[in-house]
Amino acid sequence: MATTKQSSEAQNLLSFGFIFAIALVVAVISIGLNRMKHVTSNIEKVVNEHNVQADLLRLMRNASRERSLILQSMVMTPDPFERDDLYLKLRDRGEEFLKIREALELLDHDETELQILADVRSGIAEIVTFQDQVLDLLAIDQFQSAADILTQQAIPTQNKVLWHMDDFIRLQQAHGREALEVAQKDFDLAYQLMIALGILAAVLSGVTVNYVMRRIADIMSDLNTTGDQLRISNDHLKEEIDERFRIESDLLKSERRERAIRENMIDSVITINRHGIIESCNPAVEKLLGYRVKELIGKNVRMLMPQPDRDQHDGYLKNYLDGGEPSIIGKGREVTAQHKDGTTFPVDLSVTEIEHEGEHLFFGILRDLRER
Repeated sequence: MATTKQSSEAQNLLSFGFIFAIALVVAVISIGLNRMKHVTSNIEKVVNEHNVQADLLRLMRNASRERSLILQSMVMTPDPFERDDLYLKLRDRGEEFLKIREALELLDHDETELQILADVRSGIAEIVTFQDQVLDLLAIDQFQSAADILTQQAIPTQNKVLWHMDDFIRLQQAHGREALEVAQKDFDLAYQLMIALGILAAVLSGVTVNYVMRRIADIMSDLNTTGDQLRISNDHLKEEIDERFRIESDLLKSERRERAIRENMIDSVITINRHGIIESCNPAVEKLLGYRVKELIGKNVRMLMPQPDRDQHDGYLKNYLDGGEPSIIGKGREVTAQHKDGTTFPVDLSVTEIEHEGEHLFFGILRDLRER
């Protein structure tokens, strides 16, 4: 009778120990997962709140600097047409700057960030005032006065604003480091808690039957396997990152080689977009057509054609992009080109279509046929 009672008590104790050990293991896993989820949430906060703000301000900084560079070019160029083109770019950069600033102001900021942004906003207002004065002086051909205001007032003020922007970026970086430190502490706490509960579970499991011990061994084995898999995944990720850097380096080298070849080609090379706007051309174009390269960039390629081809070119291009049959794409033919001085002459034209970053580009090679 006593043996049966002891057996029953031992059985009950064994059952209780087994159930408690399993519950403790479940608690360890649950707490660990919750803590890891909290760490992940903190990391996402770093990315979404701090890195995004720093990136937006970098874009604002670049847009502001580009406006000053464009304004300097407007002051220095004697060409009124080029000045008009630069003014359009200046206006575009201004609109881009305003959109970025609006996006930045929609985010949450602490008092220090708000003060820096207020300083930036005040400085930008001063810069705009000076830039407007420069534009007004350029409109009446007062180039020296415009240059004086630009160099003595607008640019120094912009430098102060850029310092404030750099302060904001550094502040975001500091916030990011602080958030990562907090996330690391949470991770360490979760790790220590998991170790403590794991030890307790191991101690309680030690008084149970071999089945409980085998279960703990299986769990530890699974954890070790997971760790190995994570290390393997990290190694694969590193290999993929290294391969990506290698590919990007090869692409950069290839681009440089292509540019060097194009710049030194005897034949004239012109690249246009889907709207017929010239995006690049090599120095040989200057000799063939009489235009300087900077006179052609941003202009429609039809300016290099005599009538009636000039009026019909955009229609040919649109018809092809809308699914029409190509008349010259992928093959060469003799066409008539028009020199800057108005004279026309025959050229052999070969056009190749390429797609770069989702945009259609047309790569044309012209060869002078007057010396056949």
